Amino acid sequence: MEKILDPLKQKNITRTTAWFYKFTAPSRKKARDEKRILMMDVELTDKCFGGCIYCFASAKTDSHFFIERERMFHLIDEAKELGLRQVLLIGGEPLLHPDWYSFSRYTLDKGLRSVICSTGDYYSKKISRQIVNELKVQENGYCTIHIPTLNQSAFEKICPTKPQGLKNRLRGLYNLLEAGYPPEKVYCQIVMVKPIMDTIEETIDWLVDEIGVSFVVMYPCRIKVYANEHLDVLPTVSQMKRAYEYRARKLGGDIWLRMADTELTKFFCHNMIYIEASGRVLPCGYLPQLAVGNIYHSSLVAIVDKNRDLLTHQFEVKGYCAQCENNVKYDVCRGCRAHAYLYSGDLQASDPCCWMNPEAKEKYWED
Repeated sequence: MEKILDPLKQKNITRTTAWFYKFTAPSRKKARDEKRILMMDVELTDKCFGGCIYCFASAKTDSHFFIERERMFHLIDEAKELGLRQVLLIGGEPLLHPDWYSFSRYTLDKGLRSVICSTGDYYSKKISRQIVNELKVQENGYCTIHIPTLNQSAFEKICPTKPQGLKNRLRGLYNLLEAGYPPEKVYCQIVMVKPIMDTIEETIDWLVDEIGVSFVVMYPCRIKVYANEHLDVLPTVSQMKRAYEYRARKLGGDIWLRMADTELTKFFCHNMIYIEASGRVLPCGYLPQLAVGNIYHSSLVAIVDKNRDLLTHQFEVKGYCAQCENNVKYDVCRGCRAHAYLYSGDLQASDPCCWMNPEAKEKYWED
């Protein structure tokens, strides 16, 4: 009998390319084709003291929401019913919610992956030990941290009211590692804004070579409706191109360029939904204008069933993104839909911020 080989084992998978093949796994493509949701981001709160000027949490000062305890438990039950695999506890700063531990514990007990998406400021020694030794998140999930730069002056340009934040986040990272959290599962997120772009290579080198991370997440700054007064921090297209190309070389392959500026591939758009702390359900966290329901007014199951096509991005794209080889040949990227909508008003338009798009402008936010 002919031996059946695992296609993933035939790829040149290394410590720093494994994430890419995880993001593009056949199961994600199958879920896309079947209009199934696999993950949900849940804002436990929109409150945060990180002070990042481009973030909605810093722009909103009039009110703060915390997701209700019993509704969150029921939400996790609904996630299980819908066949989801992963619940991401995000914010704001999720560790500010008094029940974050119980939510993570319940998620894991339901057989789902639990992800804690913190800035890092609140990874105290105690919380780090809870995550590693009690919840054992590293065994069925992961933790994120947001360290945009190692340069203090650059950091102060994006967090001017919280200059101590860089020190706090570095301390939080080391607390996690000292508690026994594996460095290769540290999910470091960098939001690309102009003040940090001159030092981004240094940050990537430090994360990969000294800390030992296996992947560095780099999101373009996507200005939401709350932070339009900070358009001046948006990076240029060439700055993003340089950063992504450097990361690809550092992580060992041009395969990373296939995601272009969408980050994490098109399947996170197809497979994930976003739930705000206020209860609104979105097809993308950067598209608050397209809310399809509220979990305080209806069940998540009913909202998903009624709006499945939009929530799983079942629509064609137009222009260059429709013909780009990263979409047509590799089936990895079709451009950021939030960029398309925010800058053109058309969810299906080509991504105006992608350096691979010949129509992209260097400073895409000026017109």
